[in-house]
Amino acid sequence: MMRILFLLLIVLLISCNFKRSKNVTNDPFYTDTGGLDLPRIPFIDPYELKKTGDNEWRLELLTTDLGAYAVHNVQGINLIDGKILLYSTGTTIKQVRAGSAWIVIDPKLPKETVVFSQDKFLDTLHLLGMRNKILFAPDSIYDEFKKGHLQWRK
Repeated sequence: MMRILFLLLIVLLISCNFKRSKNVTNDPFYTDTGGLDLPRIPFIDPYELKKTGDNEWRLELLTTDLGAYAVHNVQGINLIDGKILLYSTGTTIKQVRAGSAWIVIDPKLPKETVVFSQDKFLDTLHLLGMRNKILFAPDSIYDEFKKGHLQWRK
């Protein structure tokens, strides 16, 4: 009887250690800043924002929902309730060169949607039950990320 209890205790301890090792704070996807050559900001794996030029941040898309492979010229970002929010200027989406575009990405589905006016974007957030409508400049989020803080990974 003691041997069985001892074996159960060992199995329990091993399983606890295994679960701890899967912590996302140790996952390079969420900790790697990309360095000087290609700064990056992680959202939810595999979505990440990459700085591809002096003033350009880009997010590669996973679906064909937007008729594009990436969102260029990202100016505002946030991650709220598991949804990625982007604001872009001068990108081409759905074969239209947009002056401004607001994108909502649900990585769980995955589903990527776009609207071309701020009012429709705010309506979309309201329908999703989101109260926080703040979008942050990617450079400011990246500066905090380099210091070990990420707005949505507290």
